[in-house]
Amino acid sequence: DQRSAMGIAVDEWQSALQSRMDYPETHMQLGGIALMTRNFAGARAAFLEAVRMDPQLVAAWSIIIRLSLAMEEPDAARAALDEAKAANPNDPTIAALGAQVP
Repeated sequence: DQRSAMGIAVDEWQSALQSRMDYPETHMQLGGIALMTRNFAGARAAFLEAVRMDPQLVAAWSIIIRLSLAMEEPDAARAALDEAKAANPNDPTIAALGAQVP
């Protein structure tokens, strides 16, 4: 019963977010939902949309890079790191992530 109720609540939350899809923060929330439900590809897609809309969202870049590494996609992690550095050249978080990307 609790799982069913949680599923219904998450579905309602996602539906409410659909009316705010023109904000990058909404995509951050959708990415968080996807992470919570272990939908890693969906999470990465949501965070990629967030940084497409606002390339200065360092938190989203961080998650994209870490998800790419966790999904054993080092080329995607390197590409995301390069984009993140270009959009945020002096950000210490992005610089620190560079040490984690092979």
